Amino acid sequence: MISDYEILGITQTADISLIKKAYHKRVKDLHPDTASDEAAVKTHFLFVQVCRAYKRLAEKHKTESSAHQLQKNTEDKSFSQKPAGEPKTLSLAAHKDPAYVLYKNGIQIFSSIHPSQWKTGDKGVIETEIGDDEESQKKSKALVMDLVRSFPKAYYYFSLVVNDYPDSPWYADSVEKMNLIEKRMNTYKKIIESFTSWEKYKAMEKENEKLLQKK
Repeated sequence: MISDYEILGITQTADISLIKKAYHKRVKDLHPDTASDEAAVKTHFLFVQVCRAYKRLAEKHKTESSAHQLQKNTEDKSFSQKPAGEPKTLSLAAHKDPAYVLYKNGIQIFSSIHPSQWKTGDKGVIETEIGDDEESQKKSKALVMDLVRSFPKAYYYFSLVVNDYPDSPWYADSVEKMNLIEKRMNTYKKIIESFTSWEKYKAMEKENEKLLQKK
């Protein structure tokens, strides 16, 4: 079984800074915009494994260094504490929260993927069963692939909130959205596989027709 370190491409002696650096490199390599339509699903599930591996390793190192960090925070707080009566310094401008920017980008993409996208004409859902209407199947597959391309993009932004800003107020909802996307992507993977089966069936059917015509 491949280890979390191997997934991120690092050794087991790597510290948290190297783990985080490796994670961001893999995130960049697996960015949804760099994957072709054919590789979109495969790339997404690999991205999911990278996120899970990083989260497990980060939590492991956090546990191991919690006592040291607590002591350091206490010392820093004591050292930086201002004398009593010293006026507070007000910021001239509010800092733009990077976690919110990432979360907002993820929500915008996620919100645009509505169940109504599945409706085709008078049909309530996209047809994926084997049939004779090749043009209808092509249109249905195109709609499915649009969804497949969108969900990994939303997942990408939510994953950065979860892994880079675990203390942000958008952490919990980002985790929830990531879990939902993972479930839906498993469903879409099966649908895409059904299209592939349909295409193979039609190709075999056409080949049989050619053989019959030669006789």
